Amino acid sequence: MTSTYLLAMGRIAYLWGWPLVNMRNRLALMEQVPSAGLLGGVVPVAPPGSLGMLHDYILPQERVVACPNQDVVYGLGILDARRGPSVVQVPDFGDRFWVYQAVDQRTEAFARLGAMYGTRPGCYLLAPIGWDEEVPDGITGVFRFDTRVAACIPRIFMNDTDEDRARVQPLINQIAAYPLAEYTGEPRMTNWSKAPVHPAGDATGSGTETRWVDPATFFDTLPSVLDEVPPRPGEEALYSVLRSLVDAGAHDSRAAATLREAAIAADSTLVRELFEFRNIGVPLDHHWSTQRNGAAFGSDYLSRTAMAKANIFVNPPSETANFYLDQDDTGALHRGAHLRA
Repeated sequence: MTSTYLLAMGRIAYLWGWPLVNMRNRLALMEQVPSAGLLGGVVPVAPPGSLGMLHDYILPQERVVACPNQDVVYGLGILDARRGPSVVQVPDFGDRFWVYQAVDQRTEAFARLGAMYGTRPGCYLLAPIGWDEEVPDGITGVFRFDTRVAACIPRIFMNDTDEDRARVQPLINQIAAYPLAEYTGEPRMTNWSKAPVHPAGDATGSGTETRWVDPATFFDTLPSVLDEVPPRPGEEALYSVLRSLVDAGAHDSRAAATLREAAIAADSTLVRELFEFRNIGVPLDHHWSTQRNGAAFGSDYLSRTAMAKANIFVNPPSETANFYLDQDDTGALHRGAHLRA
């Protein structure tokens, strides 16, 4: 493999694998969390297999995802297939909009839980595809994922009024996710307004989004990702190419250095450009853009990484519609320095 080949294919590998490594590193963070709570008092976190909830809108200090919504109360849980299934509680939300997004390591949706689906209240199981034990009594439905890492992100609509904040609290307190081994058949209640605060360390960053993917170590992590995320039909040849790069780097220090160079270059140019909305999705008039395959990317690896960089955990089109704008009417990029009181 020549240096030119390694540089070219290394960039493709980085574009393809960025969301998968991103998800794997989020699992690594959750493995350090002692209990469900708030990271730095800002972001809901929990040990793998469970979830944490906010009780109000997410704060501007949040850095672990780019561009969250500002009309819902969020929750977040990271699942690990090696730890088995998790039970997810769904209360009766009445006519309130709600959705529990569940995505695999590819950031693709694998469950249908939300108001738009007519989901019944109850307990649902999010289970690895290889789990074949008996489903216990009291479980309303089962959804399966085929990667090691997955995520569950509840979103509950809340009006920005004191009255609706008070009305939504009893519903939020009924939201929970926990390992199947802890399931008793009785619903859990948690006062999420009293959730403990865990030290954030450097996870929330300073002024920019948390850096979930380090290009310098990307190719050290890629072998594990290839084992954790099985190829879909038609991806076998791609996986063969990616594994050939990994093997080359493992046996040749020159190749390893060239692949690292390719990842760093791809991060600073190719992937960084995808942080700007004008470079992602479907272009619309007046510098707007949108996307129509969120959480259902298939082999559209460019869109998958673009959304993971600019708007990770975007919902499928059946759940939400998103419209993006980062330019003014002249085409100049919006800058915070230009804001006026």
